[in-house]
Amino acid sequence: MKSGLSRRDKHLRMVLRMLPKRTDRRGFTLIELLVAILISGLIVSGLLYLVVEVLGINQKDAARSDTQRDMQMAMDYITRDLREAFYVYGTEVEGTSVESCLADRDDAATRGAGGLCTGLLASLPAHLKYLPDKNNIPVLAFWKPEPLPDGVSAYCKTNVDKIGVVVRDASGVPQENPVDRVPCVSQRMYTLVVYSLNTDNSSKIWKGRARIKRYALPHFAESTTNTKKSGWVAPVASDDKRPLSWPFGKSDNGTVDLQLNASSANTSITTIPAAGKPLENSAESVVLTDFVDYALDAAAKPVPAFAISPIPTETVNSGYCPYGFEVANFKAFRPEFYACVRRASVNENPEVRVVIKGNAAGRGAIPYATGDVPFQMEAQVTGRGVYSKQRSGS
Repeated sequence: MKSGLSRRDKHLRMVLRMLPKRTDRRGFTLIELLVAILISGLIVSGLLYLVVEVLGINQKDAARSDTQRDMQMAMDYITRDLREAFYVYGTEVEGTSVESCLADRDDAATRGAGGLCTGLLASLPAHLKYLPDKNNIPVLAFWKPEPLPDGVSAYCKTNVDKIGVVVRDASGVPQENPVDRVPCVSQRMYTLVVYSLNTDNSSKIWKGRARIKRYALPHFAESTTNTKKSGWVAPVASDDKRPLSWPFGKSDNGTVDLQLNASSANTSITTIPAAGKPLENSAESVVLTDFVDYALDAAAKPVPAFAISPIPTETVNSGYCPYGFEVANFKAFRPEFYACVRRASVNENPEVRVVIKGNAAGRGAIPYATGDVPFQMEAQVTGRGVYSKQRSGS
């Protein structure tokens, strides 16, 4: 019998040859997997870094925009206040020296009696003065007229028939008419306004490095009828140097501190009681805006204010104010918030340049100590009022 493949075997071999060859079915090695994971991780990390950076930039821009908006609102408020001012405390030339009329002075009584600027802060609450432990730097102060509060206006309407009436006691001696001590005719009162740079955050409410505070001493409080605020003395008088020497004015015994001494506007009537000292209530200074820039020391605490020393003849030499303007309170000066006041003479409107430097540090994701997103705003304002206006000669 002849050996060999059968026809069936040959056919099966032919079919097997036509089938594709078996490929290598081995998986990835561990090294290949680690390399792939590393490359994927680098790509994902890079993308995440870009996303985080974009988000951080957006948050930083948003914080800066919010802070700029707040600073602009504060600047608008201050400029509106200043437009109504008729007297702004700046500096006075006395001989060869320049004196700040806003600074706190120990010789206020002597200067007031002599008709010189007293240093306004000597007659205001202690929390407004510059003291390192108070963290407050007074920057700008001025007098402005305001409408009478509703309660006082209602008092005037009720007593309209008593305005200008001479009041006498049982013996016929003229007495002070309380209605005449209220400006019922003009329906306007004078208010003293003081702006300060403040770094106190003992309440832990605020997030920024510093803030601007506003203090007001009005003639009457909102909740009264005809009771004037303690410490308020009229800023103008025909026979003395107010508001320059405020609160010193003429009395029967000469020029005296009208907060501590009774005075008489007319020798035919009884004396007007002493005004008293303003209440020592820091709550009367309200925060206007937060996130004002302020330099920090190594411990991330606000550094003390510095004085411009020696005092130049004109603080324009310091580079902070334009020609003809001087820093109002150069005894305790900070470049983050200051006011340049043009020394006005008779018949001139007060003019002030205000500079505010904001910083978004501490807002949103921007660190308080290491973050630094500063910017500066400036505004120049001319007051509408005129102090000691005189008629021009014909």
